[in-house]
Amino acid sequence: MEVMVKARKTGGSITVVIPREVVEAERIKEHDNLILTVGKVVDLSDLFGKYKTGGGQKAKDDIRRELWGIK
Repeated sequence: MEVMVKARKTGGSITVVIPREVVEAERIKEHDNLILTVGKVVDLSDLFGKYKTGGGQKAKDDIRRELWGIK
């Protein structure tokens, strides 16, 4: 099951809260061992405005290169 959560700082750590619906659907209990796949959601709006020339396709290509580390 895939779900988007928000990371929060708790002391010196980063924590996430698993929504109740997911806990119930997956029957997660306290002290269960879980496997998490972590990926950051990229806000593309931060990248726009950075590209002043070359048109929309060039901007999309540049963004893809930046996001995926393609040279």
